[in-house]
Order: sequence, then C-alpha cells, then structure tokens
Amino acid sequence: MLKVIGLGDNVVDQYLSLETIYPGGNTLNFAVYAAMQGADASYLGVFGDDFPAEVVQKALKAHNVDFPRCRQYPGENGRAQVTLVDGDRVFVASNKGGALRHHPLVLDSDDLEYLGGFDLIHVSCFSYLDDQMHLLKALKPFVSYDFSNRFTDEMLEKVCPNIDCAIISLGKTDPERETALFKKIHGLGCPMAEASKGSDGAILSYNGRLYPQPAHKVDAVDTLGAGDAFLTTFLINFLGERIPGELEDRRIFRCLDKAAEFAASVCMTHGAFGMGEHYTNTELDVPK
Repeated sequence: MLKVIGLGDNVVDQYLSLETIYPGGNTLNFAVYAAMQGADASYLGVFGDDFPAEVVQKALKAHNVDFPRCRQYPGENGRAQVTLVDGDRVFVASNKGGALRHHPLVLDSDDLEYLGGFDLIHVSCFSYLDDQMHLLKALKPFVSYDFSNRFTDEMLEKVCPNIDCAIISLGKTDPERETALFKKIHGLGCPMAEASKGSDGAILSYNGRLYPQPAHKVDAVDTLGAGDAFLTTFLINFLGERIPGELEDRRIFRCLDKAAEFAASVCMTHGAFGMGEHYTNTELDVPK
C-alpha cells in the first residue's frame, strides 16, 4: 500500500450563497482523495482553534487520514470564500491560510525523519514551504508540488530543482506556451510536469513525450477540487503497483484516464468532497 502525505495548507471553503463551509485546501484534499482510493494517507499542517478548524479535523478523521504532527494555534483556521457560476467555483476572498500564514511550518529534524517514511509527499504554493523544499529533496520520497496558476519564473527556479513532479494550472492556452513552460521546468531539474486545462482536460510531460488527457464531461454541480482530484489519482496510480508486462506509455495513459474519471466524479458534489457544515459568519481576516 502506497504511503503518502499532504504537507501544508488546509482551509474551509465558505459558500456564501449556501451559508455552508466545506473542508478543503490543496494538500488536505490530496490526503483525503488518496485515502478515498486506498492509500495510507496522512496530513501535516497548521490549524486554528475555531469552528472551521474543527470541521477540517472532523473530515480527516472521517476519512482515516492521520495527522499526528499537526500544529494548532489560537486564531482563525484557513478560510476562503467561494461562489458558483454555472457550476464553476470562483474564489471571492481568503485569509491566506489563517493560522498557517501567521505560524508557518518550520520543519525540524523529527518532522524530516517522519516525512522520510513516506513514498510520496505533496506540497503546494499555499503551504509556505518554498524555502524548505531543499530539505525534502534529501529524503527518499517522491515529491510533487502544485504551483496552481501562481507560478513565476522565480518560484519555478526555486522549487523545481527540488521536486519530482510539478503541477501547474493553465486553463485554455496555446501549445507554444505549454511547450515553453514544460521545457523550463525540465531544464530546472524536475522530470515530470502536469498542466490542468479546465474543460480541455490536462497534459503530462514526461521522458520527452507529451501525454494529453481529455476531460470526462459531466454536468458539474461544483468544479472545486477537480484539479486536486486529478493530480492525486494520477500520482497514486503512477507510483502504485504496475500491471506485469504493461508498456510505460500504456500505463501512463491508463493512469491519466483514471485521474480524469475521478476528477469528473468530484464535480458532482459541493465542496471538494462534501462534508459541509452550516456557517453564517461572513467576516474574514483578509491581509492588506
């Protein structure tokens, strides 16, 4: 069984029109989605001490995701405000991670020993860990990093030499831009890159070849979490048990199609994976 961990951010996504919050956040979603697919999944991050923090911890327990080394501090948990436009999630505001922003993770020797026991570590640009990625590079696990759509040349140059898979969100874009980004990522030492393109699906660049994957079309209730679901499912299957005699190209396309199938399924519920709780407080500690 693959042993994986989401390292960094967690939030509640607050749907203003529904007066409901849902647990989420890139690396927390990764851990929960991995557990849903049979992996031995854990999470390491920072919680506040409010009701949203309770909602997130309740979700981790419900999905059997361990979180023994998490930190907790007084104050707001990570929170984002969301609205839906024809099923597409649109972020309105956030408190930039809440407690994690005020008390970012500082990985100590015990943390690193713990993290070295996993097969896969997943980090995101919302994890406040860019300056510590070199510490993960020295460990055994495969390391993936989600840049979302926030990547800059400076970020790529800092992070890519220390990771095995880069995930970027491109939306609809032209092939020339995709090729240029993949070339830069690989040139910085990262061997695998995956770009999500919304309704156009995704594309993987690996070992000198591009692997396009069309989206599985559904009448989406809520697209939040679809990209996280895709990357999680692909990596879990790619790094998991191989089918004897299966050629690598065939294996990659199989893993990508399975990822698209799961990503489509999460679009059929509100939030990243449901588990909503009624919540009416609309105040946010938004950084200036």
